[in-house]
Amino acid sequence: MDHHPKITDWILLLVLSLIWGSSFILMKEGLKAFRPEQVACIRIGVTGIVLLPFAFQRKKFVDGPKTKTILLQGMFGNFIPAFLFTAAQSTHQQFTRRYSEFALAGLGVDHRDFLFPLSSKVASVARHPYGLRWRGSSYPS
Repeated sequence: MDHHPKITDWILLLVLSLIWGSSFILMKEGLKAFRPEQVACIRIGVTGIVLLPFAFQRKKFVDGPKTKTILLQGMFGNFIPAFLFTAAQSTHQQFTRRYSEFALAGLGVDHRDFLFPLSSKVASVARHPYGLRWRGSSYPS
């Protein structure tokens, strides 16, 4: 059977990608005002409130043994990753902020003029029979 995506399939994919991608941007912005644990709790709380009506609608389809499986899936699929994502994002921001300053300082470059070419040479590449060479460098004879 040959299934070709309809326009509604593409629209749903676009909406899903915007929602999924925006969650990472919102986490990054939320970490400017809250601790990682608080951002994770807000994410889980809002998700629970939004999905609560759907849970009540489907409650009759869930019997005893399925409840344990659903709780485990929720714990490992949503709850724990929410805390890990925010912790990783917070650590990443601290790491890049700290080590980018160290890297620039190690190069002897001030953060305001790091685009200034090294040793005042124009950073352009010239073609040469021996390969690509920096302009101003000596060519082997």
